[in-house]
Amino acid sequence: MTAVAEREGLDGHGLVVDFRELEAALNSVLDAMRGHALGELGLDGPIDAAKKIADALAPTIESPARLAEVSLQDGAGRKVTLRL
Repeated sequence: MTAVAEREGLDGHGLVVDFRELEAALNSVLDAMRGHALGELGLDGPIDAAKKIADALAPTIESPARLAEVSLQDGAGRKVTLRL
């Protein structure tokens, strides 16, 4: 799973976002999904899963940064990317 944030320029620390904060928010979102099949979560497939993750993750990223994309990859290497 990959989440990409973007912004114009960098913050005062030379970053787009604080990676630790983004990672913590992402882990929180994923923890709620772990151990469940997509159907159990009411999701139709990987695009629905990417949308659910994006919807939950986007509000945790402070402006002027924003969530730009969410990518999911299965064990067979098939990848889906949702660009926002």
